[in-house]
Amino acid sequence: MEDDGDLNPKETAFLLHCVVKHDPELIDKIKPESLNGGDSALINRIRDDIGQEIMEEGLTIESELNEYGLELENLIDRLANLYLWPAD
Repeated sequence: MEDDGDLNPKETAFLLHCVVKHDPELIDKIKPESLNGGDSALINRIRDDIGQEIMEEGLTIESELNEYGLELENLIDRLANLYLWPAD
């Protein structure tokens, strides 16, 4: 997983998809300065949207994470690592 301090294009696309689908009024608040500024409420709201997407599309019939769910789960962790508790 990349640790370059920013989301890669695939991660960004997943994030935007989840927010547009589950929390569209939030889309205008997602800007680099709001993410990098440590707005933990915003980051956690985005993570909740991604979690909702996992529940709807990221599980197999046996309630295990499918490939999409695993990628979304990694995105939740990545957002936390980048913006909530970054390593200095």
